[in-house]
Amino acid sequence: MSYETIKSFSASEKNLTIKGSYSSSNVTDMYNRRITEKFEKKYEDIEDFKNSLFTWVDSYFEGTAQFSNSSVFVKRVRMLLHEDLIASHPDKQFPDIIWRTVNRTDLAYQIMIGKEKIYLPTYSIMGDGYAIRKNRSRIQVIDLEDKKPTIFYDIAEAKRIFELTQNSFGWQRFGFRVVEN
Repeated sequence: MSYETIKSFSASEKNLTIKGSYSSSNVTDMYNRRITEKFEKKYEDIEDFKNSLFTWVDSYFEGTAQFSNSSVFVKRVRMLLHEDLIASHPDKQFPDIIWRTVNRTDLAYQIMIGKEKIYLPTYSIMGDGYAIRKNRSRIQVIDLEDKKPTIFYDIAEAKRIFELTQNSFGWQRFGFRVVEN
């Protein structure tokens, strides 16, 4: 089974184009590097362009469009979440499933094309000259002079990792606390 990850994504209101690149999980070249494909679509009118841009956001929430977490698109979606521009709807047949869709407002459009900038708070876990660095499945104490701490975009996730460090490892002596960057 393969999946595609969108590596870059840009929406130009001036040219009415959406373009980007993606790589497939199972298509590689002879040196075992993933092959990156490009896509570009030009739209005739602004309404079609807006509709397509909001459809990309809806596809992100449905899981049909996978974006790299460090991409600008994902950061703009986080801005939409921060501004409560995402609506949640329970599924009609299975009420346990919650679907998310973007509210198609002018502010949401301005955020997605990059005209409106919104400050997103970020959090770190730091103590007396030390910090917490979280890799995929590993949590480690690092010296702030050597490496940078992990940045959390959600305070709930930062508090969850903080509780893990307080409940185990004997790391209370470092005086860790959740700090807004």
